[in-house]
Amino acid sequence: SSPTIANNTITGNSARLGGGLYLDSSSPTIANNIVAFNSSGIYRYDSSGTPTLGHNCVYGNTAYNYFGITNPTGTNGNISADPRLADLGYGNTHVQPNSPCVNAGNNAYAHGDYDMDREPRIQPLGGTVDMGADESDGTVWPAGPYGILRVSPVGDDGHDGSSWTLAKRTVQAGIDAAAALGGDVWVQAGTYGERITL
Repeated sequence: SSPTIANNTITGNSARLGGGLYLDSSSPTIANNIVAFNSSGIYRYDSSGTPTLGHNCVYGNTAYNYFGITNPTGTNGNISADPRLADLGYGNTHVQPNSPCVNAGNNAYAHGDYDMDREPRIQPLGGTVDMGADESDGTVWPAGPYGILRVSPVGDDGHDGSSWTLAKRTVQAGIDAAAALGGDVWVQAGTYGERITL
């Protein structure tokens, strides 16, 4: 296959090989992405495909950033620097205005008109697309306090919702706890037979 993988933030993933991206007999174009803080970065399984990498930030992946592929850092706009994401601990993957990923992408791969917040994909501040799913509009994102309350069909409302193991059982319990803390309610796939009050 020869997909174009562009304008993504790939972070917080874990796998035995290629926690960020796993390439097998493919020739993808990988552009304007942030691949950071995964168990591993970009893994190329075999040499039958020829990936093209440009204007990516691959950084801080635990086992390796690249495997089976020549490290392209320093060429074709590829960097390896802390992307300065707002707060990974709370799932906030917005880039800070001082991120090296701001105005560091390639406009030719700025697919779509909007970023993850439905803001213009290219901001007038620099005229060049940012790396990743977020297009910085100059907002300085605060780090916490910010909560993620998890709800699961096998949870218990007596739990605090801080992890999937400690997930609450009902959406309403998640909403009530999030209202006290501020933050998001993440709901695992399932059936929830309840009426909720926002």
